Amino acid sequence: MQELAPQPVPEHMIFDDFDTMKQYTGMGRTAVYAAIKSAGFPQPYQFGPRIVRWKRIEVLEWMESRKRGTRMTPVARAREREQAVA
Repeated sequence: MQELAPQPVPEHMIFDDFDTMKQYTGMGRTAVYAAIKSAGFPQPYQFGPRIVRWKRIEVLEWMESRKRGTRMTPVARAREREQAVA
């Protein structure tokens, strides 16, 4: 009987822990939770009382949606926060 070769897990089914996500976003814990609150960063999924994971495809899509080559000024950051609250 011939064995089937293992298939790679589809990207939309991969959930990463914080340390793995940090490797490709470069964001620390404080920055991630601030971005969740004000910049539309994807919410983590709760897998247990102390286990959260981020869906890789959602994080990558969020990263692609961000402007490139510019830094947010404090004024722009404040405006973004105001819009999020409104």
